[in-house]
Amino acid sequence: SWLESSVSSTTELVVELLEANSIKIESQKLANLGILGILTDSNNLKYDTRQHTLEALSTLVSFKGDIEEARKKQYLEFEDFKKLTNLIEKVYILNKFAIIEVDNEKDQILLSMAVNKISEMKNINAAVIISNNDSKVIVKVRTNDKVNAKVFVEEFGGGGHARQAAAEVTHNEIPQIISKMKNYEWK
Repeated sequence: SWLESSVSSTTELVVELLEANSIKIESQKLANLGILGILTDSNNLKYDTRQHTLEALSTLVSFKGDIEEARKKQYLEFEDFKKLTNLIEKVYILNKFAIIEVDNEKDQILLSMAVNKISEMKNINAAVIISNNDSKVIVKVRTNDKVNAKVFVEEFGGGGHARQAAAEVTHNEIPQIISKMKNYEWK
């Protein structure tokens, strides 16, 4: 187990392990997947992008990774784009939290894209998507520097980074999460 909260993505840790063991990736597809991991976790290099992030990205490019090719994985087909738009239309604001509650959406990438998009709104401090499925509820949180997303979800057994975190919770915990957002005291 290796936790390093100062990095923007898990991929940075993987690249560091590869370099420490003199392992080079020979697969462009795998290098592109690593690039996509960095782009996704840093919200396309918007957050927590430091020298270490750029060095890991550079290493993946040296392994024949292609940033533009990796970025294409973030593009959606027309039907998925419509689904994303429909998710975003469900947003409501509660105490500077932008919240989307959705039932029976299993596409975690689409849910991440939706919460990332609403996190870009002005005058909010955090974005949350609550995905309620039959057996479980996934809560994804994106924040600015007013709240630590990791600390916010740890109470519910989740984890992640300061700006991006997630938790798998029970249906009974949803009211507790909503209450926590409603009563959150901003500094």
